[in-house]
Amino acid sequence: MTLAQEILSDANATSSPRAHLMSYYSDMHKDAYGVRGTPCVIGCADLADIAEAIASFHNDVAEMIRTERAEEVAHAEAVKVATTSTEWTIAELF
Repeated sequence: MTLAQEILSDANATSSPRAHLMSYYSDMHKDAYGVRGTPCVIGCADLADIAEAIASFHNDVAEMIRTERAEEVAHAEAVKVATTSTEWTIAELF
């Protein structure tokens, strides 16, 4: 089962699948892009289309997290290199 299918299945288990997906869409859009969005703006009338868009936002957020973690590791390595003491004297540097 794909993520979109799982999202749609969960929504269909609620009393109002469309309202559930609209709220979920808005939350995930905010997580991914920093602002709330609504499926009506992009023309997603079908519940399956909304579920696909939500799954896409999940992928976008996951990619942002991977990128941030890689940047944190690179920064930590740069700080480690910059703060590692050396045994050189000034005369040896010139």
